[in-house]
Amino acid sequence: VKDVFRALSSEGYIKTEERKAAVVIYSDNKDSQESAVKYVLERKSFIVEVYQTMALLMPELFCFSSQVCGQKYLDLWEKSLSRSKKKDTQSRWSVASDFLYDILEKGAYSNLRLQTALKKNHLKGPEAHLLTELVYGTLRKYKYLVWIISRLSSHPVKKIHPAVRILLCIGLYQLIYLSRIPESAAVNETVKIAKKITHPGNVRFINGVLRNFLRKKEQFELPKRESNPLLYDELFYNMPGWLVQKWQKELGPEKTDLILKAFNEVPDTSIRVNTLRTDTQSVLKLLSEKGVEAQQSDFYSPAIILKHGADQFFAEILNKGYASVQSVSSMIPPVVLSPEPGERVLDMCAAPGSKTT
Repeated sequence: VKDVFRALSSEGYIKTEERKAAVVIYSDNKDSQESAVKYVLERKSFIVEVYQTMALLMPELFCFSSQVCGQKYLDLWEKSLSRSKKKDTQSRWSVASDFLYDILEKGAYSNLRLQTALKKNHLKGPEAHLLTELVYGTLRKYKYLVWIISRLSSHPVKKIHPAVRILLCIGLYQLIYLSRIPESAAVNETVKIAKKITHPGNVRFINGVLRNFLRKKEQFELPKRESNPLLYDELFYNMPGWLVQKWQKELGPEKTDLILKAFNEVPDTSIRVNTLRTDTQSVLKLLSEKGVEAQQSDFYSPAIILKHGADQFFAEILNKGYASVQSVSSMIPPVVLSPEPGERVLDMCAAPGSKTT
């Protein structure tokens, strides 16, 4: 218990006095124990969730606390649990923050994490689109956003806690690129999430950086490419400088520019028709009848590009086995390879196996 709460305190997730209160629960003084349990469970902060999780994983902690505090403890426990249930449906800002932390700090796959987040939080339509834009947009502009933070913060970026840095990036992305979200809402919602995951000092820091940006936003234009081409490419295209230099050396500047631009385009959603069950024209007709704007790909006949309106009808096509989601670029290699019956093919990068089918 001491080790867990000490670690959380050192990382800035909970206050020192909250850590001490949690540890006092295992002390010998019954009065101190009762007040400590009450203190912990009445806190509207991250410590409540931590304590609940530990009590569920360690039954002796729950039993010990309930024996010490009796009915008072059980009442407080029930109230704190009901408070947590109300938080099950997170705001899109909170979901985006968790999402980006998993990707940037834990190495999660963005596409798989997105599916989980949308399903868990029951997000559809505009809400799902906004979450997707917040996450992928922040990832596409991450280097530029971090550069802005470095210009606004008195602390070195490397010393800013990752969760705080990610929240700042989400807030800045909205202020710069999402004009439909009012500036006040972008700042306030970011600060609100900060209050739930970090200590007051970081909350003030986040609020200060975002409001400072609003005052000075005219000063944060990208440097001219003529004066510093490498820095411009790093920030504008969100690419590491060493990779830009490698491409320029091996492929030349013109082809490198085309690659950088292609990486920053938002790709269309495409599906590959299952020709064992139907054909491309039948699926296109089905999509049209449902009001989905789609067109056949110029590169591969079983490929269909979805342009607009597929949200509600998308799952039906997949569940019936008429098609599967796949980028057109992934459809082409098996066609070029043209394996013959009886041949064995080893795919050195197969996951989840769409090209194999």
